[in-house]
Amino acid sequence: MSNLILHATSRDRWLASSQSGVHLDPSLDAEGFIHCSTAAQVVRVANFLFRGQHGLVLLIVDPSRLTSAIKWEPPVHPGHEKGAPVEADLFPHIYGPINAAAVINVVDFEPGPDGLFSLPPSINRREPTMNPTTPTETAQYRVEHVGPTESWGDLVLQRAQGSTMKGKGFLGAKLGLTGMEISVNSMPPGQAYPFSHAHRKNEELYLFLTGTGEMMLDQDVVPVGPGTAIRVAPPVFRCWRNTGTVPLTCIVIQAQAGSLDGATAADGFLAAESPRWP
Repeated sequence: MSNLILHATSRDRWLASSQSGVHLDPSLDAEGFIHCSTAAQVVRVANFLFRGQHGLVLLIVDPSRLTSAIKWEPPVHPGHEKGAPVEADLFPHIYGPINAAAVINVVDFEPGPDGLFSLPPSINRREPTMNPTTPTETAQYRVEHVGPTESWGDLVLQRAQGSTMKGKGFLGAKLGLTGMEISVNSMPPGQAYPFSHAHRKNEELYLFLTGTGEMMLDQDVVPVGPGTAIRVAPPVFRCWRNTGTVPLTCIVIQAQAGSLDGATAADGFLAAESPRWP
């Protein structure tokens, strides 16, 4: 994740920030900027500053989406203790609030039994495969890297009522979708949704990728596994559970029922020239 930066904060502070649309940190008033780190720096800094502290999360920030300026600077308070930041380090400092649109993921950041932190596996594996010079957003497309399915369990959804849900993330706002909503989902073995839900207008497509489980559709129970695709009409109450031994993951696509005016050949057309790969 060489093009992304990390900010450690309390889960409670982030919950409050996510409701307001901007994240503020006490250092913004005290020092004029918000401290951030790279993936290579964050564990060393966390073990120096936050050893044994619980209730933290890591905000994964895309610098290209920030509305505040960012500068790479030496640490304000370098130390000589083992693990302390040194003057040779250059850290990303954000000179203003972190707008919520720049936070592309939120990962739980808890210390181990010895009080020491380690980099969450989802961050270790979340290296972008694209060339760093490839644009992630233009007027005609937007790219979002959600990581491999095994990292989806670290996603944290901030719900409107203030609670959180692990293993779920929506992509609609991040991708700028205008006619659908998409979520990525991961459920640990032995778990199930504690509620069922239906929709007023939207149908949903559930595409299961890994694991095994069951989906309840009104009174019917349908087995699901890798490659299972289920279309659910708006009034059907639905929920699902993991009956297997590995995470059950799926992509859910939501769109207004009956709104598709044309598809494939009825809507698409061929380019005049064949593709020319660089």
